[in-house]
Amino acid sequence: MRVSFFTILVFLLSIFSSSQTQDLENLADGEMVYADILYDSDHNLYGYIYFFDQGKIDAENKQFEYILLDRNLNKVANGTYQEKNYDGISSDFFDCTFMGEHIIFSKYYIRKYEVLLTFNRIISLKDKSVSKEFIFENNEFRDLNITANQLKDYKNAESINITYAFNHKDLNGFFVSENNKKRKHFYQDKDLKIYDSDKNLKWAYVYNENGSKKDWNAFRVLNMNEGLILGGLSHFANETWIDSFKIVGLEMETGQKRFKYELENKNAAYSHSVNIRYFGDKIYIVGNYSPYSKDDFNWMKNLGIYQVVLDQNGNEITRKYHPWSEIAKNMEANKYGVVEKGYYLSPKKFFIMKDGSFVYLAEKFKGVNSNYTSTKTLDFVLFNFDNEGNFKENHTIEKDKTKWAQNDYLFHQYIKDNSGVVFFFRDHKKDGETKDKNWVLGINTVINTEFKQELVPMSSDDFFIQPIPAKEGYILLREFNKKSEFDQLRLERLNY
Repeated sequence: MRVSFFTILVFLLSIFSSSQTQDLENLADGEMVYADILYDSDHNLYGYIYFFDQGKIDAENKQFEYILLDRNLNKVANGTYQEKNYDGISSDFFDCTFMGEHIIFSKYYIRKYEVLLTFNRIISLKDKSVSKEFIFENNEFRDLNITANQLKDYKNAESINITYAFNHKDLNGFFVSENNKKRKHFYQDKDLKIYDSDKNLKWAYVYNENGSKKDWNAFRVLNMNEGLILGGLSHFANETWIDSFKIVGLEMETGQKRFKYELENKNAAYSHSVNIRYFGDKIYIVGNYSPYSKDDFNWMKNLGIYQVVLDQNGNEITRKYHPWSEIAKNMEANKYGVVEKGYYLSPKKFFIMKDGSFVYLAEKFKGVNSNYTSTKTLDFVLFNFDNEGNFKENHTIEKDKTKWAQNDYLFHQYIKDNSGVVFFFRDHKKDGETKDKNWVLGINTVINTEFKQELVPMSSDDFFIQPIPAKEGYILLREFNKKSEFDQLRLERLNY
């Protein structure tokens, strides 16, 4: 059955309330080329930023305009800036970070699918100005002054410096890491550097001082909270095989190592996927596990769900494993989480709450590779665990079959001071009479381990509707139709 936009609007008013709108079509001239969601130092949603390409202003330069909206869709700032235009080379955004009095955005230059270099610019919210481009090179930040020919020479570089801005209540600045893009010397990446917001080196964590092809380490940041950076340290015996995996705790202020906890090694029974959060004096690690393999966790041999709890010094408090025979008994899952008609309980998301309770969201999947392309996906299944790590219950969240994609899950947000989570998904439900598919928004909450669900019809003949994260208790809906030049943001209150 076809549903008019007026019908949708009437229904939405019964589900949502307190609508606020902003017309994107008239915010700025030019083509919108990038949008991002900005968060403050407590990871509360601050607002939204949009960048518009306004085209060439002369033979060498292009002009862009940025628009900053707060969480209530009020325009806070806007400004224009110029960027060099190089023939045969394009630039794309990859990150944007709110830093209080300024915003840092990051871009890269790319030529024939190869990233040449990354650079950053700073928007001042005091005077609305945009800084010159700057890069990190030869162990220092410097302005980017480069010709087209010099830029093309970067294609021969063995490595590239990746710079990310971050904003945490205990620390803000830049992460700097080196990526060996040609993989000839993959084992030589040495350290993680932290620079403050004034671009001064604060500290460096050396994780791979004397790496060789048969003995080297890789490190990635997993979580930051309450003065502690938690990272994953993988040790390799060659280019691909992981011999051990450790959780490393670094003091946020100094970079000093507080602890190193070994989750698995080559003599372990299992390989693990890792999701981690830190609250108070406890570190919670949850994930799936499979029989140990040097190739790491294997989702097709997924044995179930585990939880490890550490104290703030990395000492193990508990370690629990929950096989499918325990938590999916009512679904008649086999030992690898395969249920009816050959569908796997494929990993989707873990949500960890402040009290240590957690939720695992799986999606029924049948196909070649659950991470990239898929043949069929069906229902979600939610597994609920209490704050002692004990299995509580599972819920099947029904949705229609999706073929050749695994994109029904949209996004999630922690709510109620991290005592709950809300997550959203889309479903294209087939009408029993007309066989038309109408898309439905699933709004699901788990608060104090209690699960609730609401389904909202969203189909429209007139507009494409895109859900976007919003401040707590709200959802942002972008409604647009390029043919009619309609592009509007609607902030809607949720009733949970």
